[in-house]
Amino acid sequence: MGTISVTTTQNIELEYELAGLSDRIFARLIDLFCLGGYIVLFVAIIGFGNIDPFFSNNPWLAIILLIVPIIFYHLYCETFFNGQSIGKMALKIRVISLNGNQPALSQYLIRWLFRIVDFPLTGNLLAVILVAASEKQQRLGDMLAGTAVIKTKPKTNLSHTIYEPVDMPVYNPVYPEVIQLSDNDIRLVKEVILNAHRYTNTNIVFDTMKKIESILHIQNKNESAIQFLYTIVQDYNYLASKL
Repeated sequence: MGTISVTTTQNIELEYELAGLSDRIFARLIDLFCLGGYIVLFVAIIGFGNIDPFFSNNPWLAIILLIVPIIFYHLYCETFFNGQSIGKMALKIRVISLNGNQPALSQYLIRWLFRIVDFPLTGNLLAVILVAASEKQQRLGDMLAGTAVIKTKPKTNLSHTIYEPVDMPVYNPVYPEVIQLSDNDIRLVKEVILNAHRYTNTNIVFDTMKKIESILHIQNKNESAIQFLYTIVQDYNYLASKL
């Protein structure tokens, strides 16, 4: 399985496992099944809900309620659900920007606009060929938007600990200055932790620790670099929950 290295805007290099062609095909099939289910449900509601006469007099409303959600399904899901549609959630894959951040709305929009070229206009062949042959396993929409699709499932259960808020009656933050960081900064720290364990990359851990020390004007209190990052996340989760 291929991997991709991205350099974040904080100059931290992260490595991700790319979603394979089979993952993306199965995710697409699940999405098509969901959309098909929506169509069946919509028709059933009209048929059994005795509202067919209403839609007969207002056909434009039926078209909007049926077609618009289908057309904008992928754009809406990826924009509001962290780069994931229902199919991508099921396969544990998501869209990221090549700079390591969550894609901007403009990037999601480009991916969505070029779906018509990748799929309907070419019978899905263009998307299959490009994902299978390109270095970063991108379809045309990904290439133009500067995005890639990666696996989100870590090889360990670290996400169960680093993403959960601290739930302790008494907890004294070690580095209270951490509250100066943003949610996006902490998301990056979590990504670094997962990357470090997934790819045994200690360099990014040390670089990230030094970056945080510099930004917050603090010094590691005799912890290992990876433990320092854990503490930073834990402190932030606790302090943010108190706001």
